[in-house]
Amino acid sequence: MRCVVVAALVVACGGAQQPSTPPTGKAVAKLAGADIAYETRGQGPLCVAIPGGPGLDSQYLRDPELEKLVTVVYVDLVGTGASGRLPPDQLYGLARDADTIEALRVHLNVDKLCVIGHSYGGFVAQKFALDTRPT
Repeated sequence: MRCVVVAALVVACGGAQQPSTPPTGKAVAKLAGADIAYETRGQGPLCVAIPGGPGLDSQYLRDPELEKLVTVVYVDLVGTGASGRLPPDQLYGLARDADTIEALRVHLNVDKLCVIGHSYGGFVAQKFALDTRPT
């Protein structure tokens, strides 16, 4: 089963490869008004992995087999893992998380972005895709 899922992800990521990929390792960037932590691992087309929850960090998503096929950017959404927290007057939510993925796409300097979401991360991935689809 794992091989079938990985193969489907490679097809879904087709066309997302850019001339250069971000360096591997951990990083933090100011995205959508918060410090967002992410880690880049692997090789191949770029894919962002969005964890579930809400409230889970990306540690549990790490998959060495997937990293053999794609460059995975594991992102900790705002308020989770190594990412910053919001001030009390700001709200967490699906729209903010999708905006964070779009800001990450811009930060990584890529035109197209493959996203992989688990559980709540799947909703974030869908919102991102709907908000950024060509018109």
